[in-house]
Formats: sequence, C-alpha cells, structure tokens
Amino acid sequence: MNFFTAILVVCFVFLHPETSSGFIAAPPAKGLTFKLHRAVVPTKIIVKLSADAQEEKAEPPSSGSSEDDDTNEIQNIVGLTDKELDRIVSRIPEVREIRADAALDCSTKLKSRLSLSDVEFKKKIVLRLPQSLGYDFGSEIEPSLDLLKDELKLSEEELRGLVLKCPQIIGLDYSSEVKPSIDSIVREVGGDAAAARTMILGKPASLNLPVRGGVTRSAYQLATAYT
Repeated sequence: MNFFTAILVVCFVFLHPETSSGFIAAPPAKGLTFKLHRAVVPTKIIVKLSADAQEEKAEPPSSGSSEDDDTNEIQNIVGLTDKELDRIVSRIPEVREIRADAALDCSTKLKSRLSLSDVEFKKKIVLRLPQSLGYDFGSEIEPSLDLLKDELKLSEEELRGLVLKCPQIIGLDYSSEVKPSIDSIVREVGGDAAAARTMILGKPASLNLPVRGGVTRSAYQLATAYT
C-alpha cells in the first residue's frame, strides 16, 4: 500500500457518517434495540392481561333481565303456577314483553268491571287469552264492552257471562270486528234483533270472532293485515 492509498483509507474511516471512534456502530445499536423490544413487549402484554382479569373479577354478577322480573311479578299477580306460566309463554312469547304494572292495572280494572273472582279471571281469561294482560283497559277494553252491552241490550250479568264464554271479545275493535259479526247474525235470523241476541248469548261461538294475537293493537293489526 502506497502513501496516498493509506491516506484515503484513513479519511474514509474517520469521516464516514455511520462510524464512531473509527468503528461502524449501527449494527450493534440496532441489535441492542431489537433485544430491548423483545424484552419489553411480553411484559406489557402480561400487565394488560392481568389488568383485564382484575376488571372481569370486579364486575358484579348479572341479576337477570327486567323482562324476567316483570314476568315473575305477573305470575304472582295472577296466581299462576310454574307449569301454567310455561304453557302461556310457549303459546304467546310476547307475554314476556308485558310490564308488570300494566298487567296489574288491566287485571284489577277488568275484574272490577265484570265482577270476576281471582279464579275466574285466571282460568277463564288469562289462561285462554294471556295477551290480554298487556291491553290498556281504558282505551282497548272498556269502550268495546260498553258498546257491546248497548248493542245487545245486555245486563251486567249477561255481559259478564258472554265475556267468560268468549274472552276474545276483549281487546277487539268493536266497530270493525265485533259489530260486523253481530250484524251478520241479525241478517241470518231475518233481521230479528231479539232472536240474534238470544242466539249470541246461547252460543257465543256463533260470532266467529278472531283472536287478537299481539300484545299491542298495532302488532295485531300488522299480523291480520296479511291474513
């Protein structure tokens, strides 16, 4: 190696930007960074997993849905056995959507209006038409009962007996669903209103009334719109 070549080598070593004290330091630095990352990342993961486990442990156990609470309360209001409740829910799943306060209001007012005992209400109304517990008495039941009573000139006892034999009357719209059936029977007996009245009281099934399927009127109207 001649003198000029030696000078060039020395300049390259000391002036190169990746050198420090005459040695190339980048690879060791990168290697050191890589080792540090490998050491730190697992620690962070372990800490995070530990924190998540503590949060899950601190969460209180679920106490059940509000729907289940309402259903259990309705069971107590009506006096249903577990078997009766299961049978009702299997037939009409919407019963689980009924609020307990609404069921209490409807049952109290309907029993008072028709002078029903607790046993009559459960066996003749609820077990046959459980969705009626979700009806609004003031807007969906009472108006139709009053119109029916006036139309057929019924006594309170006759109205009571008719509803017990044909509970689907409850909750139906009188003008569009009950009145047309009465008019049909009147025509069938030659326009004799008294004969029609006697026929309806003796055989309520002759009214051929539909059963309102939904808990709410809007649900029922939507269901029957396609039948």
